[in-house]
Amino acid sequence: MVSKNKIHVRGNKVSSTALFGRNGWSFKIPFLGSTFVLQNKKNIKRDQERVRTVAMLAPADNPVVRTFLKGFVDTLSAESNVPLTFYEYSLKPDKDISNDVSTISDNPYDLIFSFGLSCTRQAMRATRLNGLNTPIFFGGIVNATRKGLTEFGNGNVTGIETATLSRLPHALLLLSQKPTIRSVVIPFNKREPWQRNEADELSTILQSYGIEVHAVPITSLDTLKEDIRPYLDVADTIMTLDDNLLDSKIETLRDMCNERGITLFTSNPDGVERGAAIGLGTGQHEMGAECAQRARAILEHNVRPAMLPVTRSVHTGKVFMNRDTMLQQGLFGLPTQVPIRFV
Repeated sequence: MVSKNKIHVRGNKVSSTALFGRNGWSFKIPFLGSTFVLQNKKNIKRDQERVRTVAMLAPADNPVVRTFLKGFVDTLSAESNVPLTFYEYSLKPDKDISNDVSTISDNPYDLIFSFGLSCTRQAMRATRLNGLNTPIFFGGIVNATRKGLTEFGNGNVTGIETATLSRLPHALLLLSQKPTIRSVVIPFNKREPWQRNEADELSTILQSYGIEVHAVPITSLDTLKEDIRPYLDVADTIMTLDDNLLDSKIETLRDMCNERGITLFTSNPDGVERGAAIGLGTGQHEMGAECAQRARAILEHNVRPAMLPVTRSVHTGKVFMNRDTMLQQGLFGLPTQVPIRFV
């Protein structure tokens, strides 16, 4: 189900340098070597003062997503030159939301911001089925261009894809911190085909070092414990991939690992803050802020997404370790070539 929540309203002073919106007009007239500009100032001012509405479509009950959205909202609220109202649509993970998400198209939003691959696809579907050309800006997706998102849009989709790291740095970091590692469990979201490829890549790398690997497909959060439990007697490490479904259950994995002295390795720093011993990834708040800065062109200047090519986040991977759980999970913070940030 989809729940709608009006979470923030902000009105900033209108910049005198703001470009002219859809309700204003201007003409440049060359004359004797100079250029004169005729403007409909009344309509321009009205458009600048008009409140822009932003719908945010994201998975519910996920702390990683909350941090990302906070970076997005905080940055737009502080830096935008037009007044804004944000509405959040929270989608329950592990549920079929194709019918519910169409409620977004009931309102004429100026922008739909979608987090993650599933939410972005649903936003595209909702606008397409309702004949809308509402701009869609996405974040939190790895290799977005390879997933064909912009190809299926009507020139109304763009965003910033998460910088992708080869799985080799993850494996090497784990080996540097836990040289005695013998067996690894890699749970992955069965509903996302690309996750199988990521799990296979990581498995191949670890196996080349003589490590036993169990790639475990997860189809439901309700069965997460039961799916992983058979491997806990032999595994000494659990490694998670970039996935909103499993990220929402980091605390469950943390408790299982703390109880058995198993190392939990995640692909984002938020997972480390919530109890994983170690992680290699990028800050979600910073990436949310990065999306906000680029989306301003759509909200303030009515730039169409087709004019904004998909780019890759400038934020690269960092190593994070949790002081409170690392010892419980069998890590001691050995020196690395990459600086470690403790949380």
